[in-house]
Amino acid sequence: MVLDRKNSPLKQPLISEAKSLLRPTFEKFCKAVEEQKWDEAVAFYDEEAALVETGKKGVHGREAIKQEFLKFSEVAGKVLSEHYEMTTDFITLNAEFELTSEKKGVEKGKALQIWRKKGDSYQLYHEEFSVA
Repeated sequence: MVLDRKNSPLKQPLISEAKSLLRPTFEKFCKAVEEQKWDEAVAFYDEEAALVETGKKGVHGREAIKQEFLKFSEVAGKVLSEHYEMTTDFITLNAEFELTSEKKGVEKGKALQIWRKKGDSYQLYHEEFSVA
């Protein structure tokens, strides 16, 4: 049996459902980051979450993630695009973003977030990002 993913009748509804489930939470997360409310931002992460800067290093746990966020306190960012997918207990979000700082100017990057269902909500379980 060959599965035709491009023409799958489930593909669009699952993407729409993933987006409708996660987008409000993702927007609150982005607002907390934008306003540099680091305690509020890390509360979206699972206690066992990992944050990985692709090809450089990774950290584990909310406190370590908060320390990484503090390094970005002089950077403004915005999300340029988002793509959602889901399984039973996880929603993945691929995003492209732009960071602006006095030191480096404008930089573009990509992020992959894996959100895990916990009860009736989702928590950020794994995040990988790279800045070009």
